[in-house]
Amino acid sequence: MGDAAKNGRFSGSYLVRKGFDPLEARIIVYEAGEPPREITHKEMADRINIIQKPKAIDDQFIETTRMPEYMRLVEIGSRNRSGTIRNDIFDGRDYTGVDVLRGENVNLLADAHQLSRHFDPGSVDAVFSLNTFEHLAMPLQVILEINKILRVGGLVYLDAPQTIGLHEMPWDFFRFSDRAWESLLNKATGFEVIRTRMNHPTHIVPMFYQGGIFSNYKATAGYLGSAVLARKTGDPTVTLDADFSQTATGLYPE
Repeated sequence: MGDAAKNGRFSGSYLVRKGFDPLEARIIVYEAGEPPREITHKEMADRINIIQKPKAIDDQFIETTRMPEYMRLVEIGSRNRSGTIRNDIFDGRDYTGVDVLRGENVNLLADAHQLSRHFDPGSVDAVFSLNTFEHLAMPLQVILEINKILRVGGLVYLDAPQTIGLHEMPWDFFRFSDRAWESLLNKATGFEVIRTRMNHPTHIVPMFYQGGIFSNYKATAGYLGSAVLARKTGDPTVTLDADFSQTATGLYPE
C-alpha cells in the first residue's frame, strides 16, 4: 500500500451530477511502482479495516471501568434522544447521567461547562460523552471542568463526529479529528491520551462540483466519527473561566 493510501488519502474520479450517489464514485489507487488502478468500494473498506483492527475504544473503556477502582461514573449528554441508554452497561456502579435538559436517563440537570459546581474535586473515577461535544459552545472549558471532578488516574472517553451533516441546530459547533483530541487532552490540560481512533470511513462529495480551489478535494476521504481515551495526570496549567452563555444564542433543541 502506498503512502497516500496508508494516510487515508485516496485519489478518485467523480462524475458529479444531480442525484449523484456517492456509492457510484470510482476509486483510483496509486501505489509505488504500479500503474493507477481502479478498486471497488469493498476493497477500499477492507484496506481501511486492516488499519482499524484494534479493539474499539468504547469496549476498552467499558472493560477498564468494570475494575473495582472505577466505581463512580459520569456521562455528559445522557438524555435519551435516540433510543440508546447506557447506564445499564455500568450495572453496580454509581452512575450519574448529566444533561442540560430534563428527560429519560437524566439524573442531574446541569451544564457541562459548569460540572465542578455539582461534583466535589477529584470525586469521579471516569467521565464519558458520546455525540455531545460537537454541541458544546466551549469544549476546552468542559475539558477543564472534567479535570476538576476526576481523580488523578481517572479516565475520560469521548466520541464525536468528524464528518457529518449539520444537526440539532442552532447548537452544532464543531467536528473532531483524532488530532483535535490531542489538542484538548494534553499536559497543559492535565491529561495524557491513551489512544485515539477515527471510524466509519466516508467519502466527502460536494453536491455540485465547482472546480477551482475545490478541485484538490473532490475525492477527499474522511470518517463519520472519532474517539479518544485519555487519563488524568494532574492539574492543568491553563485556565479558562468564561461565561459560555455569551458565546451562543438560542435554546438547545428538545
